[in-house]
Order: sequence, then structure tokens, then C-alpha cells
Amino acid sequence: MGRRWYVERTNLTVRHFTKRFARLGLGYSKKLCNHRHAISLFVAAYNFCKVHNTLGTTPAHGLRLTSEPWTIERLIEEATKTPN
Repeated sequence: MGRRWYVERTNLTVRHFTKRFARLGLGYSKKLCNHRHAISLFVAAYNFCKVHNTLGTTPAHGLRLTSEPWTIERLIEEATKTPN
């Protein structure tokens, strides 16, 4: 299957769970900046907060990027931190 399958699967997941890609929906983005932020939050939640059945944990925790799966509250805290 190779790498291309993983990229296509990721694109399908993002399109399926993020309604901002539906042109005629109520959740579409009027500004590109808003669209980018919404997609970034979705990808972060998918990788840091959502426990995947095949892994038994989050992908970030499985790769040891975090010590534990994050909650949505932790994700929001990390996303709103101001750089020093």
C-alpha cells in the first residue's frame, strides 16, 4: 500500500470530520486564516486527544511525544499559550 495510502486516509479523515470542507454547509470558513486555524485544531485534537482503537492510545502518546493523552482543556491551554 505504501505512503500514498496513509496520505489519502488522512485526507479522508479530515474531510469526513471537518465540515468546513463542505461548501454548502453552515460551518464553512469565510476567511482562509479561520480555515487554517480550524484545521490545525482538528489535527491537534485528532493526534493528541482522540484515543485510537488500533493503538489503544493517542498517536502522540504512542510516539512518546507526550507523557499521557491530552484532554481538550489541555489542548486549549497549549494552543492559547503566548510565546515568551
